[in-house]
Amino acid sequence: TDISFDHDLGDTTLGDGYTVARYIEREAHLRGTKPPNWSIHSRNPVGAGKIAQAMESAMSATFLLRSD
Repeated sequence: TDISFDHDLGDTTLGDGYTVARYIEREAHLRGTKPPNWSIHSRNPVGAGKIAQAMESAMSATFLLRSD
């Protein structure tokens, strides 16, 4: 599975790309769910950085769980 993130999705009542990345991060840490392959195409540099940080955290969480 692949995902390409944009931070600014328009209607913010349901969240943004960072909201999705945080959900993936939480599932990786809590359940060991493997994150999808990902990329970021957002023109929002702050939002893109936050998404990248969350996804890197998700990737490392599942790596650590598998390494034990």
